[in-house]
Amino acid sequence: MPAYVPTEGFARPIGLAPTDTAEATLLTAGPENPVLVGLMISNITGSAAAATVKWGDGTTDYSIVTAKSIAANDTFFQDLFVPLVDGGAIKVTSGAGDALVFTAIVVEYGSELVRSQSHGSEGLASSWSRPQGGRGGWNG
Repeated sequence: MPAYVPTEGFARPIGLAPTDTAEATLLTAGPENPVLVGLMISNITGSAAAATVKWGDGTTDYSIVTAKSIAANDTFFQDLFVPLVDGGAIKVTSGAGDALVFTAIVVEYGSELVRSQSHGSEGLASSWSRPQGGRGGWNG
C-alpha cells in the first residue's frame, strides 16, 4: 500500500455512551477511509470504571486501550493516527453501564464522501451516518 499523506480533510467527533457492559460499535468506516486521530473517554459517575477500545479491519480486532481504569469524574485523552479501511470499525466496552462516554475524533478526506446532500423541494438536506449501539451518537 503506497504512503499517502492527505493535505486537507474534515474532522468530526463521534460519541457513544453505552448503557451496559456489552461491546458496542462506535464507528463503522465507509469508503472515505477515515483516520482516527483522537480518543477521549469520560467517566460521568462517582466510581472508577474500566474502558476498552479496539479497532478492526473487518476481520480482526486490535487493541488501542485495554481495561484502562478511568477514575471517577475523570477523562482520559489519547492522540492517535489509525487509518481505517472500508468496513473497519472502532469498538468500545465500558466496565460499568452508564459510566463512560467515548468520543472519537476522525478525519475524513474528500467532503463529497463524508456528507451526502440533496436539494429537494424542502431545501438543502445533509445526511450523516450514525454510530450503532448505546445511546448518543452524532447525526448532523
